Amino acid sequence: MRLRTRLIRKLVRIASWMNLSPKVIWKLRGVTFHNEEYQKRIFSQHEWLVEKVNKLNVQNVLEVGCGFGRNLELLSMAIDHPIEISGADISKQMLRQAGKIPNIDKNNLHQASAGRQPFDDMTFDLVFTHGLLMHIEPKNLAETLREICRVSRKYVIIIEQINAGDANSYTFSHSYLEELPSHGLEITETVYFEANELLIACICKKVSQV
Repeated sequence: MRLRTRLIRKLVRIASWMNLSPKVIWKLRGVTFHNEEYQKRIFSQHEWLVEKVNKLNVQNVLEVGCGFGRNLELLSMAIDHPIEISGADISKQMLRQAGKIPNIDKNNLHQASAGRQPFDDMTFDLVFTHGLLMHIEPKNLAETLREICRVSRKYVIIIEQINAGDANSYTFSHSYLEELPSHGLEITETVYFEANELLIACICKKVSQV
């Protein structure tokens, strides 16, 4: 399994150097991603997410870039009030894994690129990302954030790696604290998780439709 994972990672690096589409890259990455030890672990940012979703007391949530459903599964087990959980991801392979989660309705899993969500305006009380925006090219970041804000009714949460540009050729560093307010979002809380690869987490309240 480790040999297969290393091979897939090498193919992903080649695909990114060739500037192949994100759909191709994550089709490759999705083959072994869910089996990697790092992806199986629960970190402080996951616990923080559960705490905040409980506190916000939202009725439905969407994770854009849900991958194989680690966050979806955690929320389905840990939220202390009734909540509808949905996920969207570009990778059919990842969604196939997410569909195996017992408490997640497969009808709530959607294949879609981050910049084109198949939902009506203001469908979800909360829309969140975790490790998605760092894989969005700078030229496409504004479009992606607009879509995230469009389908959110109340809140947006992002948990993203900062200073990510040196990781590989398909991760990028973004100035989230500067970018988010330009999309009609008020940042109400910011937390840094330095122990976990310099992650930043922000809770944003939607204050206007830009």
